[in-house]
This record gives sequence, structure tokens and C-alpha cells, in this order.
Amino acid sequence: MRDVSFAGLSTALRSDSLSSSFDKYVHGETSLRESIEQNRVILEDRYEEEAKADFNAWHETPELQSPSPFEKQISLVYTHEVFKKFQVEVLGAAT
Repeated sequence: MRDVSFAGLSTALRSDSLSSSFDKYVHGETSLRESIEQNRVILEDRYEEEAKADFNAWHETPELQSPSPFEKQISLVYTHEVFKKFQVEVLGAAT
């Protein structure tokens, strides 16, 4: 997992996220061989999710909640995920 970025996730969230990913694929009766194969499937699923998120970030515009030029500019800089957090923090504080 050295090449996987966990930016923005706390240690507890990272652990829960990884555990829930493995729980979908690996069970108590899973052999070592099956576990290794499932690990490959997990990584492929994660790469696919990341590829979809990358595509969406480049080809879709997030919904703006104000006429602010600042919000529009930030929507072009941040990923959709981070932009949504920005909206909650900044725009939520303004209301």
C-alpha cells in the first residue's frame, strides 16, 4: 500500500476504509491463494474508481451554490471531493 495516497483520511478512517474494502472480498474461510487473488481484485476496483473520479473531475463541472467568482475559480482548481468540502465549510459558514 506504499503507492496509495491516503491524503485527507485520518488514521482511524484509513483503517476503517481498508477493513471495509477487504471485508467485501475476504472471509474467514478464504485461503492464502484466494486472499492474494482478492487483493488483486480490490486494487483493480480501486484503480477503476480513481479513473472514474479523474474522468469526472476533467469532464464535469461541480454545481455552484453561489454567484461568487471565488467559488467558480475554486471549482476549477480543487477536485470535486475537496470542492464539496470547501462548499460545506466556506459557504455553510456564510449562511
